[in-house]
Amino acid sequence: MKLRIITFSLNRAMQLNTHLNSFYRNFNCSINFEHFVIYGATNEKFQEGYTIVMKQFPNVKFIKKDLGAHKRNYKYFLIYPRNIYWFMKYPFMRRKELFNFNEICLYLVESGPEFITFTTDDSYFYKNFNITETIFRKVTEDPKKNFFGIWQGKNLNNYPKSIKKDGELLTWSTTCDDCDRYWRNRFSIDFNIYHKKPLLHILRRVYFVTPNSLEGFGNFYATKHGFFIKGFCFEISPWVMFSLNQVQTDGNHMDTLVIDPNFLNERFLEGYELSFEIFSPPKIIDSIADKVLLKNKKNGDIIILK
Repeated sequence: MKLRIITFSLNRAMQLNTHLNSFYRNFNCSINFEHFVIYGATNEKFQEGYTIVMKQFPNVKFIKKDLGAHKRNYKYFLIYPRNIYWFMKYPFMRRKELFNFNEICLYLVESGPEFITFTTDDSYFYKNFNITETIFRKVTEDPKKNFFGIWQGKNLNNYPKSIKKDGELLTWSTTCDDCDRYWRNRFSIDFNIYHKKPLLHILRRVYFVTPNSLEGFGNFYATKHGFFIKGFCFEISPWVMFSLNQVQTDGNHMDTLVIDPNFLNERFLEGYELSFEIFSPPKIIDSIADKVLLKNKKNGDIIILK
């Protein structure tokens, strides 16, 4: 059993560096896995930042997405007509120049092992965790309906009271009456682990061009067609999202802090690294750290962002 992790990043090398550091610092590996990053850099300075990250994580495979390289594929309109509605409703779908995100993402899933998970550069692992073969077995029991979620847990204020203990894990139904919209989500790019077969079924039918459209359209399809009904999670989630800025404009976001990616990248090139301090398990999904700092590893200088 093997897991392929696919991380998304755009113009946020400093945040990606923090994400990867938190993952490899806290992940107690007892499984076979491989890690890919699909990244975009819209200028040379952003690319310089990613080059630094690549050197720090030589075992992670980086694939650059290119702006203007996407080839419009109208077969999606015939396979799943709902794509026509999305194409007409959302202007970003009709941009003349798009990253070849769709092609790279689909290739990595098609060529991947039995289990796949997506994650983003603005998420953070604040405590130790382990992905075990028990999790893989739970997903394999019913690949179309079962999945594992990293962000769910009883530490969150909104957890459903119908959640149940299942061995070392918790389990819940995405159709439960006491689930809010977050716990009802079937498809997420926030480190949900899926079996490759049902995931490919969805990705070959929904026409996505960005991470947000992948998640939004994928969740719509999964909900309408009975995918990913039974979720498994840890009792306490080791994961939290810290949205410092917004680099995608194709969806609604709530930024906890609004910090220019150019500013962060300039500081990263100067030797600063992003640091979060969390004093207790987060109680909401999109959280605010107790402290947000930039620390210069060359001279020890500190910039307090929060």
